[in-house]
Amino acid sequence: MKKLLLAATRFLLLSAVCTHFSTAHAQGTAFTYQGRLNDGTNAATGNYDLSFAIFNAMTGGTQQGGGLTNAPTAVSNGLFTVMLDFGNQFTGADRWLEIAVRTNGGGAFTTLAHRQPLTPTPYAVFANTASNLTGTIPLAQLPTSLITNGASGVNFSGTFSGNGAGVTNLNVALNSGGVIAAFGGFSLVSSPVVGSGPRSVIAVDVNNDGKPDLICANSGTNTLSVLTNNGSGSFVLASTPGVGVGPYAVTSADVNSDGKMDLICANYGSGAGNTLSVLTNKGGGNFVLASSPIVGSGPDAVTAADVNGDGKMDLISANIGVGLGTNLTVLTNNGTGGFVVASSPLVGTRPLQVVAADLNGDGKPDLVTANFAGTLSVLTNSGAGNFVLSTTLTVGGTAMAVLAADMNADGKVDLISEDTANEILTILTNNGSGNFTTFISTSMAGAFSITAADVNLDGRPDLIGVNRGANTLTVLTNNGAGNFGATVPPVVGAGPISVVAADLNGDGKPDLVCANSFTNTLSVLFNAPTVNGIFNGVINGTGRISSPMWSATTPINISGGLTINGQFTSGGGTLVFSVSGSGYCSVAGPIGMNVLLDGVVVDNCQIFANVVNTHLAFVPKTFVRTGVPAGNHTLSLQPFAGTLSNVDNYCVTVLEFPF
Repeated sequence: MKKLLLAATRFLLLSAVCTHFSTAHAQGTAFTYQGRLNDGTNAATGNYDLSFAIFNAMTGGTQQGGGLTNAPTAVSNGLFTVMLDFGNQFTGADRWLEIAVRTNGGGAFTTLAHRQPLTPTPYAVFANTASNLTGTIPLAQLPTSLITNGASGVNFSGTFSGNGAGVTNLNVALNSGGVIAAFGGFSLVSSPVVGSGPRSVIAVDVNNDGKPDLICANSGTNTLSVLTNNGSGSFVLASTPGVGVGPYAVTSADVNSDGKMDLICANYGSGAGNTLSVLTNKGGGNFVLASSPIVGSGPDAVTAADVNGDGKMDLISANIGVGLGTNLTVLTNNGTGGFVVASSPLVGTRPLQVVAADLNGDGKPDLVTANFAGTLSVLTNSGAGNFVLSTTLTVGGTAMAVLAADMNADGKVDLISEDTANEILTILTNNGSGNFTTFISTSMAGAFSITAADVNLDGRPDLIGVNRGANTLTVLTNNGAGNFGATVPPVVGAGPISVVAADLNGDGKPDLVCANSFTNTLSVLFNAPTVNGIFNGVINGTGRISSPMWSATTPINISGGLTINGQFTSGGGTLVFSVSGSGYCSVAGPIGMNVLLDGVVVDNCQIFANVVNTHLAFVPKTFVRTGVPAGNHTLSLQPFAGTLSNVDNYCVTVLEFPF
């Protein structure tokens, strides 16, 4: 091979003078290199293969990126011009160009000395003081750390503009100032009707379809309402098994070990009261009364736990008594659903609730009661169904509810108590041996019932209680350090008295269900993103939109003789009433009933009868009332003259609109 010498080289960026590199094209990492090549002492002419590489030092050093070979390269009278692009290797550090050459198509490359220092020109596109950048920059020539969101051109002004379409990983809830809640916001999706005077609600899968169903204890009708879940927020009444007088509380457990969840309710009333009703599960949401074990006076709470370690679920009732009840009844299970009283440990005055949890880490469930006298009684399990009073904790004026949960993530079960008289929620932390220290007290208005669930999916249990006076729920999110933040209170039916949390629609987030004692309904609320402000725009989608104000209640849906009354609570505004029923006539002529709202006739249903004692369905009526004040209201159905007040069926549904 002929000896080749690089007689002279110079580095020059030609984009300012060559049409090919006009400002209409993107600035990137490519640059033009022009050199002079001698063949011996003469200027070279012909085709040559040139190889290029860049290094971070004049000698030695490390090659930066890959090498480039231009084959063949035309050399005329010693001059050649090549386009080089090493990619993003020009980040501000010094760079040297190394060139090798050979005759086109054969032989080995000869490396030319010396390496040529590169002037700053190729770095300009990356300089942090660059200005007046114009045109479109290809995405491939931008750093991978630069967020372009798929755009073909980038504005380096530093201020985002546009509608945000396609932006990913944006925490809208965090940046909305509380207007949008990603989790922990709750929307009312249905209000299924249950029996009269609901006092307690639980969620459990009674038909083994993988979806939690709802069971409500109805103190006014001495029944349970069993509602099966269709998975989308709707519940269908499957059965209404009869129980003892005045069922105040209901719980579930597989008492006969057949793999199906059975039901147990505490019957507070007289006569058939002072009992528990144990109902075994026959499948499909149907239950049959298996036994009615006798307990102490006035049982108003019940829980289930294996207290003697034999693998069978036992029962514990809290007995409030006719006067000042002070005991529990512990019943052990014989394995077939029969129960025997094992002990009757003493607790504080008028125990309103009882929970079972291992408080001292010995593997046996202990007991805690909330006592109306403002104390918690902590009883440790001494085995065989016997319990010893370990400590009495003072928590305020009245302790209406108690809950056991690990609130500070230390692996030990803590206690949460609601002082309804002072509207204070007290959290007591567990030292691991069953001793408790007050950790924090926070406000929770009017709670008769509290439950815990991780509503915002941050790994910490949050607290939910009923706000009986305001017909809302209070949701307090837990930061793990003793601070609780209140979300916007979800609106429920009138007279909320019991709340439970469960994933009702299978989306992995806990939903809420509340029993409403004044409207004889349950409020089913899904955990979903919510907007707590005014939205001006268009929403497109296939889902359903619900609002606590766009709600329906059925204050009258019963059989009886006219006059019939019902109560409901309104937020105020426009109400739509749907009325139906039937009756008998005492004389030929129009028969029917007047509809009274708070004692004032607002409309009627009627029909004409030709023959005396004819039984006719009244023509259903729908009418609107505007300007209805907020608060509690009474509906009355009164017969026309000539309409017999025989026992019959009547129904009134009230639909409330937010205007």
